Amino acid sequence: MAISALILTIIRPYSLKSIDEIQIKVLLMGVYSRVQKKFADAYPLLMHQREGGSFDRFGLEVGPGWYPLVYELFGLVDDMQRVTGKAASISQVKEKFGTLRIYCNLPCESIEQDILETVFEDMSSHTCDFCGSPGRLSDKAGWWATRCDKHRGISDFDEAERLRTKSAEEFLKYERQGVITEGLIYADAKRSEKGQGFACLVLYALPERIDDLYDGLMEKLTVTEYVDRPVDELAKIVEDLKKQGKRIAAVGDGSEDSRKAVGSKW
Repeated sequence: MAISALILTIIRPYSLKSIDEIQIKVLLMGVYSRVQKKFADAYPLLMHQREGGSFDRFGLEVGPGWYPLVYELFGLVDDMQRVTGKAASISQVKEKFGTLRIYCNLPCESIEQDILETVFEDMSSHTCDFCGSPGRLSDKAGWWATRCDKHRGISDFDEAERLRTKSAEEFLKYERQGVITEGLIYADAKRSEKGQGFACLVLYALPERIDDLYDGLMEKLTVTEYVDRPVDELAKIVEDLKKQGKRIAAVGDGSEDSRKAVGSKW
């Protein structure tokens, strides 16, 4: 598998302006090759696909601060493969609008895949993509990124690349340890057949942590369902959960009622 798209971009000849910059790029190429090998050694079935897609060509198109998240998610996907005997496929691992996006086809029910993708996207929105420390999603001149306070203002190219190299090297020592999901709730809202002003809402509360998926994901969730309720009532339920410190990872069917039910402005 090819090394990161980042590497393919930064080694263009016209970008080599100084000896220091060349040295940085050489270091990056080496460390990212080792990162790819770490993933390939741990998850050979996922990392040796031959579909000719973006993941096969470019690999991990994200900052090193998110490598542990991807590593943990791949571990859970690998659990699914071992239990079901069916192969998963990864189409792309990238950053989009400042959060982690993983496009895949998993050997599980579609709702389980939706929950995993959304939950890991939510976790990335609280994780600095430079170093992995707690961060927050914000935009600067229309460019969205999730950064910690220390690295939010970095603009110097060489400084940024040195930091990425350091974070990637630190990741090489990382071992799978599970993910903390306490307080996370996946909220799935849909419009109701009762008509305008009503919606259906299903809340999937995650456990304190997820270490593996040998028993499946649904067995670990606490599910609460609200059918044909006024959207204002559902919005209040979601708001009360947020006041209790819960993080809501919400999705909807695109209808106005589903957006109102989860308090979404989009």
